[in-house]
Amino acid sequence: MKPLVFLDVDGVVNDLEGRPGPARIFESHGYMIRIPEDIIIPVQKLVEHNEVMWLTTWRENANEDIRKVLGIPLLEVITDGTTDRYVGWKWKAALTPATRALNQGRHVWWIEDFYGHQPTEPSAVYGHERFHFIDTWGSLQPHHLHPLT
Repeated sequence: MKPLVFLDVDGVVNDLEGRPGPARIFESHGYMIRIPEDIIIPVQKLVEHNEVMWLTTWRENANEDIRKVLGIPLLEVITDGTTDRYVGWKWKAALTPATRALNQGRHVWWIEDFYGHQPTEPSAVYGHERFHFIDTWGSLQPHHLHPLT
């Protein structure tokens, strides 16, 4: 079975640090997006080899301009049903799909710019041997987005 991957936008595929190199820069929903060219193929491979769900404050908007520039199909969106820009809702919203995947024997990866502060709220998910965090904060690189197992 394919691993489940939760994928954030800002700080993961949208380079907030402005690292050097060619990028696709465009406006989406009133914000400037900068997707480094060297991230596009790794994201495509990630989607090809894993079940990927958006877990982002962009919510359904990630399936508009961002996924088109990345050249990937529509992805399922995890949301809390609000438009809140605060990221605290993500952990609770991710628990149901993460628990389901873990119960199926799958690995779960959450790729996010955690700034060194991954969620720690107690649950059956936190600390599970097949639940993994990848923190892209301060070091957005294509290797963060390789096919996972």
